[in-house]
Amino acid sequence: MLLYYSGADYLPTLSGRTHLINEFVNVHPFVGRRFGLGKALSVDVSAGADLGLLLHSQEKGRATDEQGQTLSSNLERPQPGLDVRPRLNLTTYYKRAGLSLGYSHGLTNYRRSWVGGVNEAYAQVWRLGVVYRLR
Repeated sequence: MLLYYSGADYLPTLSGRTHLINEFVNVHPFVGRRFGLGKALSVDVSAGADLGLLLHSQEKGRATDEQGQTLSSNLERPQPGLDVRPRLNLTTYYKRAGLSLGYSHGLTNYRRSWVGGVNEAYAQVWRLGVVYRLR
């Protein structure tokens, strides 16, 4: 969070950027089905949940005002310990190699105890990957 008061009767213009860094350990129980589309092609469809245990949350930011003064933030952010995220995956295989696409949407509001402004923030995770099937 950047807190800034210039002593003037107006709010100065600031230009900058802030990053929120979250570190999770995820568990992904799921059920799914494989559809064969000929000898070499198959598609897996699965649904389940991401259970994300938040280990660490930190905000790092920097902004510059109209006079060139730089302001920065480096704060630990208190966050909920567990985020449950319903998840869908689609994986297409050609023989043993495949391409996977997944999406999960968190149910935990990361700003539930914040005051002022927009107080809703939910995790949305898109995944794209290359996979190789052992059998």
